[in-house]
Amino acid sequence: MQPTDNASLEAILESIGQNLNQIRLKQNISNEDLAEKAGVSRVTLSKLWKGAPIKFDTLLRVIRAMGRMDLIHPLLVPPEDTPMERLSTHNVSQSEHPRLRVRKQRSSRLTERMAKRKKGRHLSKAPAAKPRSARR
Repeated sequence: MQPTDNASLEAILESIGQNLNQIRLKQNISNEDLAEKAGVSRVTLSKLWKGAPIKFDTLLRVIRAMGRMDLIHPLLVPPEDTPMERLSTHNVSQSEHPRLRVRKQRSSRLTERMAKRKKGRHLSKAPAAKPRSARR
């Protein structure tokens, strides 16, 4: 049986138990020999084959006694860093590489218009206001 992501916990345990029992049978190992090698009782092995809940360390001892630690190897290797974690561990501080502001270059027509406006402001300035003392 191949459980899906939505499978119940019971279905997953049953699948694991059946698959491990099939591996044991292919290796031609008796329940008695495996129980002795793993340091568990035959009743515990029977529970495992039926998919009954057992302790995690018991499961690991059985898998190790069967010589199949490769079954859990992906769980023993730390997951790869995410791209954001790789960037944060890159050790580049902002003081070493400060952010620079980039401005869009103005078109020449826009620059000419702005220059004309500036000139016009200087030429058409209103006369300077008289000081308060001179107003009276």
